[in-house]
Amino acid sequence: MTGKLVKAQFDFENGGTLTVQYNPEKLQLDRNAAWNEAKQQGKLSGLEFQKVSPAKLTMLLKFDTSIKGDDVRELFVNRLVDAMLPKIKYKKESTEGSGGGGSAGSGSPIEKQRPPKVTFRWGNLSFLGVILDVKASYIMFNSLGHPVRAEVNVTMQEFVPPQKMKIGMGSEAGYNIPSIKLVQMQQGQTLSMLAGAAGTTAQVLADMNGISDPLSVPAGTTLMIPGS
Repeated sequence: MTGKLVKAQFDFENGGTLTVQYNPEKLQLDRNAAWNEAKQQGKLSGLEFQKVSPAKLTMLLKFDTSIKGDDVRELFVNRLVDAMLPKIKYKKESTEGSGGGGSAGSGSPIEKQRPPKVTFRWGNLSFLGVILDVKASYIMFNSLGHPVRAEVNVTMQEFVPPQKMKIGMGSEAGYNIPSIKLVQMQQGQTLSMLAGAAGTTAQVLADMNGISDPLSVPAGTTLMIPGS
């Protein structure tokens, strides 16, 4: 018995879904681990583990609008390209007015923008990331010169929120994995104060804890911070 065909799709953080016309024939997933030579004078060098980089997912997609003669760019390609444009607003703490010392907490929040996160789904495969690269080849045109067939190479990079990083020892002993501890914001404290004590920045703590405004964190809030 033949099951129902499942189409791959892209779900965009800022809304909307793009369903592919033809499922990719191949998906390539690349993940790299970084190792450095250990500095052991007079001895044969060993290796020290540094980090595992976010994975990259690469695929070739094909789109065809030749039957109706619609512009394939407008229906498909441009939606992937648009996902690389900064459209998601977020706030980042400014260090201006800190007296030149570079310490956070003295400035006002700056509203910035970033591209949306994108989830690629196909059956039980789900890959959350951002689109790094779109390369489109147009191979058929209608009488008006509009492209109606395209082959599109798409490269995505995995997005791993800090709170999802593995912590603890166990089988991970010897790996360079950050530990995290929980603290509670006290009356009169700021995110910048906690960040300074932890050797990081207020924006890093805001990203770890899903805080949109680093300058407005109420007392009593439980926060994750890097710690030993």
